[in-house]
Amino acid sequence: MDKQTERLISADGILSWINGVLIETDSEPIRYMFSCLKERLENGAFDQDPIPLPTLKPWDKVRHKQYRTSGIINGIDEKGIAAYVSWETGQQSWYPLNHLELAEAREDVK
Repeated sequence: MDKQTERLISADGILSWINGVLIETDSEPIRYMFSCLKERLENGAFDQDPIPLPTLKPWDKVRHKQYRTSGIINGIDEKGIAAYVSWETGQQSWYPLNHLELAEAREDVK
């Protein structure tokens, strides 16, 4: 299935529904089929692939997720949880990396 049109569903919701079907049915073939499906769901057979997140690094252009202002990363703290950003407004500040998104990577800077 095309990843753009693939629907996200709740595995927990389906497991709850399957448990109800297993309680209500006496048919062994149906119980077997739903038991197999339940086992596959519990083992993560249908889990989504994780979305790869870009690694932010110094000199990358970033946007603040909430305020939609852009800036350039000047440095990243030793723990890798915050970046020192020079904003287009002229301000400079530390921001958590999870509040920033990559706008443009600087491939020429190492």
